Amino acid sequence: MTGWKSWKTYREDESWVEPLPKGGDLPWALFYPASYEVGSANLGMHHVYRALRRSGVGVERFFPAPSRPTDP
Repeated sequence: MTGWKSWKTYREDESWVEPLPKGGDLPWALFYPASYEVGSANLGMHHVYRALRRSGVGVERFFPAPSRPTDP
């Protein structure tokens, strides 16, 4: 793991696929129970996310907060 990055840094590195659909059903939260680096590299997560988006579901990906280094 590369260590703590700010959320701003993570968001700047993110590539957006397409805007969320407007209206319709409630949006979904697709949560991956590991760090951003692990979840964003998981092809299964990408497949499920894109399949939901293509079917018109308003879905966004979420990951646990990165662990901050502790002071010695």
